[in-house]
Amino acid sequence: MTPTLLGQEKRTFFLTFGAKYEIETHPYFAEASPHGWVTIRARNYEEARQIAFNRLGKYWCWIYESSSFDSSPYPLGELAVFEGDDD
Repeated sequence: MTPTLLGQEKRTFFLTFGAKYEIETHPYFAEASPHGWVTIRARNYEEARQIAFNRLGKYWCWIYESSSFDSSPYPLGELAVFEGDDD
């Protein structure tokens, strides 16, 4: 984990996309695919959601904590890394 200026360490979250991005282009992130994920580095789940909305709007499916994420259904692997600003 990475220390932040507030003393909280950043955690890793994983965001996935819905099946429609198999055939449709994502409006903000052309690399979006149901076969990969975006890694989000944030202090908590709420910050991870805010980063997702800021970068992708409402066009994503799930955000998983690292302890509950299974990468095996996502053969493309990591598509990008998004990080929040340190306050």
